[in-house]
Amino acid sequence: MTRAHLAVTGALTAALLLTACGSEGGDGGSADEVTVVAGFYPLEYAAARVVGDVPGVTVETLTAPGTDAHDLELTPRQVGAVQDADLVVYSAGMQAAVDAAVAEQAADHSLDVNPVVDLAETGEDHEGHDHDD
Repeated sequence: MTRAHLAVTGALTAALLLTACGSEGGDGGSADEVTVVAGFYPLEYAAARVVGDVPGVTVETLTAPGTDAHDLELTPRQVGAVQDADLVVYSAGMQAAVDAAVAEQAADHSLDVNPVVDLAETGEDHEGHDHDD
């Protein structure tokens, strides 16, 4: 497991523990249920692996399979899911609609994974570079 995977796993574990211990559940759930909402699939996958088979904990994603995560537009139901979630896991700057929903509805129960993951540049964005040929 790489250092980035360990960092994300550690951050998710800590956030889930704090959420489970300090929350009485979302507005729509009972005190024994914990709902984690992830912005897109890789975060859903990581959160589901951290949660494992813990009873009463569900992990959902806001981005349907086949949908471009960057262009996601949230429905009112999805915004409600962000508000009602016990924890929202997202990557700030990746999905503008999720960023807005978190800022308005989930600032106190969200985890931005960017501070715990080193994002690698792909070399595809050359704006701002001068190349001497």
